[in-house]
Amino acid sequence: MNKVILYGINRFQNKLENLLSSKYEVTGYSDFDKKFEKIKYYEYKPFYNEESLMNADYDYIVICNSNKKESEKSLIALRNLGIDECKIIQTYCLSWNERMFRTTFDDFINLNQNFEGLVFGMSYSRFAFLTHFFDKNFFKFSLGGVDLYTDKKWLSYITDNHKELLSSVKYVVLDLPYYIFNWDITSTSQIFYRMAYFDKFDNYRKFGESTSGQKYISNYRVLKDMFEERFESNKSVYSNNYYENGQMLKKANDESYFAASGIWYKRYENTILENIQIFQEFITLIKQINPDIKIAAVTYPYCQKFLEVNKEHISNLQKEFYHIINNTKGCENIKIFDFIKDTRYKFDDTCFRDATHFNGKGAELFSHILNKKFNDELYD
Repeated sequence: MNKVILYGINRFQNKLENLLSSKYEVTGYSDFDKKFEKIKYYEYKPFYNEESLMNADYDYIVICNSNKKESEKSLIALRNLGIDECKIIQTYCLSWNERMFRTTFDDFINLNQNFEGLVFGMSYSRFAFLTHFFDKNFFKFSLGGVDLYTDKKWLSYITDNHKELLSSVKYVVLDLPYYIFNWDITSTSQIFYRMAYFDKFDNYRKFGESTSGQKYISNYRVLKDMFEERFESNKSVYSNNYYENGQMLKKANDESYFAASGIWYKRYENTILENIQIFQEFITLIKQINPDIKIAAVTYPYCQKFLEVNKEHISNLQKEFYHIINNTKGCENIKIFDFIKDTRYKFDDTCFRDATHFNGKGAELFSHILNKKFNDELYD
């Protein structure tokens, strides 16, 4: 039994305590807030101040704070006491991860159903490819920030270990923004939301190469052991949840709101070269599922203001995007549904929750349009 001291007396601490694995026992509490300085016991267990904590017996001190900035302050306070940082566990990430310890791939395997199509990609398809509006039976793997390497790695795992689940697949839809070849999630903070994908193979790529990344990985693995059995949301990732509300009209006059992030205009040459090779391997892997499989790439639409403000960046990326795809073996017959290049489709601001993502209204409208285009141009 691992002994745990919960640091921070608050509602989040109460929630964590109720979700703690049976392999861990709460043996005490602590909080350096002055209002607790005279407390000796809390919930009938020892309460430790700064001095008594130094002599306490524990395996881990768990910081119970859902706010990252405040959690970091607590970490510094504990570290300044000389407490081994390896024994200090932060939990703020549990409050903002959509699915901390599981992946959509786990759900696909557990469902054990026959799907005609698979959807891979990022937040664009995560929120706007509503499978219940499509005439074919699709499974959606998409999650925000996922890159080509992650999708290829997991599809490889499925083909190696659960190939029978792919026997009915005739279509693969790839959510490909123009910047996809410039994108490596392990070089960004978004990896914090997708740790399960990399922990499965003990391969964190660039993130695992840094000292801070290694510390976070260690922290994540302790959390996984502490809460994995119970810290799961009731809403399944393969469901079609999406933002019902959230129009961006209130920010429509603020041009800075629509300015593209660095991924649109900074060039990461090594990442681009790596992703070109990864994309080639991904396409080859898809073709191995079924030599007659049909591959579609979808570039999702953005609000008009975003397209206007970032016209030059988008144009530059668009050229490189098509050049790479056109020179990838196996993409000779790929069907590209480019809703940026195809100006026949315009969506007003009431369809977006932010500059580049649909809200519920937009997602439904777009899904109906894409389904019709699939019927006309993709399906047998």
